[in-house]
Amino acid sequence: MVAYLPQTDGNPSHSDSPSASPSTSCRPNPNATTGAYSGLLVHLSASVAHRVMWFNPRTGNYSAPTTAASGVVPAGASNWSIPATRPLSTPAGMASDWVLLVEPESQPPPQMVPRTTLRTRRAGRSAEEEAAAAAAAAKEAERNEPREQNTLAPAPAPAPPKPPGTSWVTNVSTTGARVRPEASAIGCTFTSPSVLPDLLTTSSSTMTGSLAVTHLCRGTPPGSRNVETVVLYEAGSGAVVASADTDALHPAFVDALGFVCSGVAGGPVKLTPGLQYALMLEANGCDGWYDDTGVTVAVVGGAAANVSSVYGTPPQLQPGGGGAGHCYGPLNMYLAPTTTTTTTSSKRL
Repeated sequence: MVAYLPQTDGNPSHSDSPSASPSTSCRPNPNATTGAYSGLLVHLSASVAHRVMWFNPRTGNYSAPTTAASGVVPAGASNWSIPATRPLSTPAGMASDWVLLVEPESQPPPQMVPRTTLRTRRAGRSAEEEAAAAAAAAKEAERNEPREQNTLAPAPAPAPPKPPGTSWVTNVSTTGARVRPEASAIGCTFTSPSVLPDLLTTSSSTMTGSLAVTHLCRGTPPGSRNVETVVLYEAGSGAVVASADTDALHPAFVDALGFVCSGVAGGPVKLTPGLQYALMLEANGCDGWYDDTGVTVAVVGGAAANVSSVYGTPPQLQPGGGGAGHCYGPLNMYLAPTTTTTTTSSKRL
């Protein structure tokens, strides 16, 4: 196994792929003290010991295998914590790029490339002649090096689009909310609305059919960079209605309230008006989430939506400490009509 562990400039590592599974491992996080990435290697073969070596791309060489305590994953271990240290303890070495090599200890180690920092002086040359020859060689190499003309800095990546449709959450506050890192099933229950606000009118439009959920979303506290799943349940039966994997590092959509959103797996699903649902985050312990007591939400339908924080697995749900008007996470979804609407008021001027 080889993993590229970059400097802390936002460049992706091997585990930063959008396809990273939320059920296997967490993406590495920059270490705030050393500036180096740490993380957890999983699914190693527990029947063999593994050698750990660092490759330095600046020298083209590997570090020598270190002691068994820090440089070998012993037999019987299927997981290994990557240390937040590198072979060079200087600030420059800690903040530079490294490649981590983990392989069975029974395999021959990679060949070490001998390097010298001083040139061997040719026989018969004085120190001045040697310096002049080195300078001439460097100048010739620079002259022969191809150069790019009119090189432009790469354009910044475009911001993720907003999800289409209407946001269920109309206002959210996380001021003073505590961020919790635990793996848990948390969220809120609500009663499905029967009206969808029309952003072009002064009030709402009465639905002649039903609403559909098109996207599921979660709030992302600072430092979030993983994939976590949001699930919509029928609260009474525990039946799964919809789910979506939300990626904080590579979000498909980000709305105006800061929610990271993904489209519902398999496409939009209809809601039954007046039925109670549970919108839950299946937190895997990689990203944090906001405790419900510090999170307040206003949603489509207002007080009639009966939003209330809960935790657990439907239908076995426990009330949260925040209660009515609160939601762990926080969580959101996007709605769209499945049929036409009848507008009840005129357009805004």
